[in-house]
Amino acid sequence: MGACYPLTLQPMIRTEINEATMETKVHHDTWIIFPPEVELRLRTIMTPYGYNSESDDGAHVRFFLSRIEFSCRLEFRRMPWAMVFYPREYPLSGHFLSIRTNADDMRFSNYSLLRDRNQRFDPAIDGVPPLSFLWIFSKSGLEEAAKHNSPLLEDVWRTLANKSAESSWVAFPEALDSHWVDEVAKTNSEMFFQHVGEQ
Repeated sequence: MGACYPLTLQPMIRTEINEATMETKVHHDTWIIFPPEVELRLRTIMTPYGYNSESDDGAHVRFFLSRIEFSCRLEFRRMPWAMVFYPREYPLSGHFLSIRTNADDMRFSNYSLLRDRNQRFDPAIDGVPPLSFLWIFSKSGLEEAAKHNSPLLEDVWRTLANKSAESSWVAFPEALDSHWVDEVAKTNSEMFFQHVGEQ
């Protein structure tokens, strides 16, 4: 079974003052506080993908975690129930889209893409992206997707099944069976483009 850590979601109030009009706007945000163990695990996982803890160009784990947080706050406008970080990138994004029940419940991305997010990515030009991590916004959404009995979510569900739906979590599942990955990867691109509008 994989490892699991609790996430702390810290509410925050930000006040914005327009100096010209003295108008005040109050914004309610949430900061994600990752346990130190998460950063330590990700350092090992993400080194092959160009992340370096000593880097000055932004390609380090803390930069990655801040991108994750800003995606939740600004792109998705909600905080996840769980985040899942796989031990490597897998050619399984199409498979994931085919077993996910509801696009609002679960999203995916990968370590490489998030590192280079300032560059526009188009699957029709750049190819099908690999899958490295998941944002899971509801426990019930994961449970439904896990009913497909896919090895992609088997250890994820086993790790998170008994975790409270009222808290937030980070999961690190075990590595997937390489023979299964190779077999599913044969149809991954086809499945991805069948479901790409759902991402």
